[in-house]
Amino acid sequence: MIVDPTLVERSLETGLEARQVVGIRCSPGAAGTVTNNLSALGVGTIHAVGVVGDDGQGFELLRGLRATRVSTGTLTQSAARFTPTYLKTMMLTASGEQELERLTRRTARPSARTWNAR
Repeated sequence: MIVDPTLVERSLETGLEARQVVGIRCSPGAAGTVTNNLSALGVGTIHAVGVVGDDGQGFELLRGLRATRVSTGTLTQSAARFTPTYLKTMMLTASGEQELERLTRRTARPSARTWNAR
């Protein structure tokens, strides 16, 4: 999220700052960075394997992966899971952007299925 400090208002209900979002950038992080790099190197077919939530963040993740030629047919969507997500609030400054805080969203319990590495 990108916020503009010149547009800050005070909430009538709470008196707290209400930062105004002026832009949003979505990109697959973590393993998405790896798949993005593999795609940029021209590696053949790249498959994403795992579980994502049946939520807006899952939709954005699938869209972002597909945009970099990643096959998402082996990803499972589940309403019982959140898509792991972190949000960075970036404030516009005279020299660019400054990170303010990060908010993290994930399912805090393990998956029902346990994978054993051999």
